[in-house]
Amino acid sequence: MSHASTPSHAFGTPKDLRVPSRSSVIAMRLFVFSLGVLFFASMLAYAAIRTGFFGSGQIKRSDGTVATLTVPEFGALRGVLPPSLWVSTGLVLAASVTVSRALASVRRERQKPFRAWLAATLVLAVLFVIVQAPSLWSILAEHFDRNANTDAPMALAGAMFFLIVVHALHVVGGVLSLSWVLYRAGQDAYDHEHHMPIRHTALYWHFLDVVWLVMFGTLIVLG
Repeated sequence: MSHASTPSHAFGTPKDLRVPSRSSVIAMRLFVFSLGVLFFASMLAYAAIRTGFFGSGQIKRSDGTVATLTVPEFGALRGVLPPSLWVSTGLVLAASVTVSRALASVRRERQKPFRAWLAATLVLAVLFVIVQAPSLWSILAEHFDRNANTDAPMALAGAMFFLIVVHALHVVGGVLSLSWVLYRAGQDAYDHEHHMPIRHTALYWHFLDVVWLVMFGTLIVLG
């Protein structure tokens, strides 16, 4: 008696094995949530140090004198925030709009507009980095200069440094993800049925919007 052999494709090939879309959505939301916790914890730490929430303290200088640590006057840096930060804010918001249009286009199987909107998003993202990087560097330099010339706590400059690094890593991640999905879009990898990476990229860029708006608002209010 012969036994029927099981077709080699019965259980699917690696190409057919796909992560359920619901699972990928949950995973992406958890990923964004974890990044949000890291950023907002950094933001709260900076705000607490900036407002003197932990109180003042004293240090002993090398010459033997004692100095009282003080935080800069509330809003002291407000007047010197680089105007280019407003331009970068407009760019990041515009990128959020274009990536949403890209997602809407691919869902309607409009491949040409989809690629155009995606390319526009990447251009806006790169411009955002180019415009914002010098501005944030000048803010960081201001914090370290203030620390060197006054008795402001070093923790304030350190907190700003960590906050900018976290923000920069988030933005780099966004630019890299946009670059990858644009490359894959050029290979016709997405259509109205399979476009989950575009959805994830759009969600991530909306998250970057919130991160920057909170950070920018904090800099305006606290200085």
